[in-house]
Amino acid sequence: MPKDSRKRFSHGRLEAIQKRRFAAQDNAVQNFGPLPAISPDAPANTILQELSHPEPEQPALSKKTKQMMKREAFLERIGQQSAPYSKSHAKRLRRKAKETLTADLTDMEVVLQTMASIAPDSKEAEGNDSNPPKKSEKQPQSQSKPGQIGEGKSKPPNETQRLKALKLEQFRHPLVLSNPEFRKNPFQTLRTHVQNTLVKHNPST
Repeated sequence: MPKDSRKRFSHGRLEAIQKRRFAAQDNAVQNFGPLPAISPDAPANTILQELSHPEPEQPALSKKTKQMMKREAFLERIGQQSAPYSKSHAKRLRRKAKETLTADLTDMEVVLQTMASIAPDSKEAEGNDSNPPKKSEKQPQSQSKPGQIGEGKSKPPNETQRLKALKLEQFRHPLVLSNPEFRKNPFQTLRTHVQNTLVKHNPST
């Protein structure tokens, strides 16, 4: 006699979670959100206070703010990569550049030699003047010293004298910047320089 075949039973499919019906309605459920990190050893009053007064949520950043933050981080990263030296090496270079601005005795010697060479040239220019002053004309009482600025002459300075004057100013400029008196009071230093450089004229009576 043939045996009866075994019948197979399959369980029914579970209903989707979204379609399940709960005892409480959605509007009656209180959503606490993420719980704050509270120590388990804290007293009950502290836990209740933390739950009743949660920390305010940080406002979400806008798309424009995020783009600006990314751009600033990108520019900062590019600036760090573009620096060829480390911070310590760059600091040494700045210190060395400051030391070069300090006054040196060799520069002072070159300036004095240049001023001494300009003085004979000015005397030669006065001797080569084609129109010597007449005896009847009054000579000015104050005579200009070498390096001073006085009345203009009929003969302008030649190219050599201009180059020497330019070279003198190039040597004098870093010395003036490194002078402590100039750093303390620049206007007073300039006033003193003008008094020592310009020739004083006595008013004619």
